[in-house]
Amino acid sequence: MPAPPTPLIGRDDDVAALVAALRGAAAAAPARLVTLTGPGGVGKTRLALAVAADVAAWFPDGVAFAPSPRWTIPRSSSRRSWRRSGCARPAAGRHARAARPSRGQHLLLVLDNCEHLLDAAPDIADLLADCPGLAILATSRAPLRLRGEREWPVAPLAPPELARLPTAGEIAGNPAVRLFVERAREVAPGFALAQANAAAVAAICRRLDGLPLAIELAAARVRLLSPTEVLARLDRALPLLAGGGRDLPARQRTMRDAIAWSYDLLDPAGQALFRRLSVFAGGWELAAAEAVGAPVGDVLGPLAGLVEQSLVVAVAEAGGGTRYRLLEPVGEYARERLEEGGEAEGARRRHAEYYLALAERAGPELAGPAQVAWLARLDREQDNVRAAMAWALAAPRLDIAARLGWALHIFWAMRGHHREGRRWLEAALARGGLPPAEEARAVAAVGLLARMEGDYETAMTHLGRALALFREQRDTPSILATLSRLGHAARLRGDYRRARTLAEEGLALAREVGDRARVVWMLDVLGLVALAEGDYARAAAVFAEALPLAEAEGDGRYLAGLQANLGAAALGQGRHAEAGARSRVGLELSAGLGLRRGVAINLDTLASVAAAAGQPGRAARLYGAAEALREAEGLAPWSPADRALHEPHLRPLRARLGEAAFTAAWAEGRALGLEGAVALALSPAASEAAAGNGS
Repeated sequence: MPAPPTPLIGRDDDVAALVAALRGAAAAAPARLVTLTGPGGVGKTRLALAVAADVAAWFPDGVAFAPSPRWTIPRSSSRRSWRRSGCARPAAGRHARAARPSRGQHLLLVLDNCEHLLDAAPDIADLLADCPGLAILATSRAPLRLRGEREWPVAPLAPPELARLPTAGEIAGNPAVRLFVERAREVAPGFALAQANAAAVAAICRRLDGLPLAIELAAARVRLLSPTEVLARLDRALPLLAGGGRDLPARQRTMRDAIAWSYDLLDPAGQALFRRLSVFAGGWELAAAEAVGAPVGDVLGPLAGLVEQSLVVAVAEAGGGTRYRLLEPVGEYARERLEEGGEAEGARRRHAEYYLALAERAGPELAGPAQVAWLARLDREQDNVRAAMAWALAAPRLDIAARLGWALHIFWAMRGHHREGRRWLEAALARGGLPPAEEARAVAAVGLLARMEGDYETAMTHLGRALALFREQRDTPSILATLSRLGHAARLRGDYRRARTLAEEGLALAREVGDRARVVWMLDVLGLVALAEGDYARAAAVFAEALPLAEAEGDGRYLAGLQANLGAAALGQGRHAEAGARSRVGLELSAGLGLRRGVAINLDTLASVAAAAGQPGRAARLYGAAEALREAEGLAPWSPADRALHEPHLRPLRARLGEAAFTAAWAEGRALGLEGAVALALSPAASEAAAGNGS
């Protein structure tokens, strides 16, 4: 057995489980054929060596290592070949059925890199049948498909999470980061993980999907480049990921060669599908692969082959489906081959058309009872939508870009992606030449997203223009939607008279055409105008009228908003228990739908309720959490109406707590994050605050 030149990192659980399997500790009988599978560069050979070393004592006749391509076991094998495996070949006869282990040998044979010799798999089965004392530990990018084979997929190392900027201490123990640091020290002994480079190191490991060979090759560049400079060059990673050790096989000296080795083993249909799958970003479903890979013919068979060859990763989803993806370096190689083959434009067009159809199916569902499922689906497909939009603008296919933006603008608004959505749509409008209907919708969508950012002047300008275009086209549903949005924008600008006029016009039209959903929208505007004017009793009555209509529609977004608004109206009337109860319902609904603006609104009301109940510390934390959430999402700050509602409760907190305690509690709230803030607001103490019993 060769002695590994470096220690194994991050594979303790794999080693323990594989050792148990080979020793028979995890089953009634030991596993006699275990195959480690995974993509090139994932570390299968290094893991096999570690496992073999740990179980060597259990095999009295030793452990033999056969590195491919040096080993073969053809059916017409020579006596020497069989002796190499630890078995004696009979003097006559083509098959090894009569073979017996020499001197009762009990041997472990490590067969490395089997994927290009899968035709020899039946001979491996013969070996196992004729040599009862033999166990085989194989490494391969694809399983051998033999009865009794126990496949062990070797996954990449888990990279650190990047939900926020990591510190060096937080990521030091991550296996992918540890591997990077160890390999960097081999070429730059003074290298150390520090706060100045922690974020770049973490991003490199995540960008490379935790693939050990890719991480090692990137770390070797620290001889010349800082981690930040390495990261900046990973947009085209394959040229950077080269220069592996001269003692490695040629296929492992560069990441491109490691992937090419697997690609060359595919049949033409598998190669074609592999190239076309590179247009996906962030994974895909089977239906999407069928749409993009359609010219291949039957996609399921080639896709299964790509999964088996460890070029495509298949992940079972909680809902019962399967999602597929390419590891990042693998995807870059596939994109190179796609461009070389002249297939890129057609594949990207089919990709954009598929996600346009998906978005247009999703749009109407975002206002109905299936909105949670559709929001989750669109969340999963955000990277694909971005790729489709980028292609549509570059092609240019502005019709696709405008339709995609219109279908998704409610999703962008609900998820707080208004800045991004606005940029996409403004880019499409700037090109000019859109058909009138598409232009009107794009302008209206920009108006809504601008309003969400607090840019009320742009919102009023765009929504006013959209309303005129929709009136010309006699598009009643869009007229109603725009009247509602204009009403909200006018209200937020403080023009309550115009807001009321627009909402009343919309309410009359919605009732005339029997559009119950739009009736809810108009009542919501009218209630918020009353709330802004300080007429809390009138606001509560209007919201109460709208609530059963929204319940009948099943639109969780408006149900959440109405509960929040009823809570605010109750707060304005001094009914703190009702305000707390309504706002907790609104908070739960908003959090469940991922409506961060709604979460912030309810946190403010619950903070004011806590302040009124004599809980200044809790109140300050909730106010701080709401402020941080608005800032993180790019949401508009408090309007004059918000200040009028909450400042009478906020102002006394400083005096009650003292400046230092108030500042500390506010900062604690800002650091809570979304989940922490929701948990605090819904905790039992919050219920006590609503009832006025807390302290």
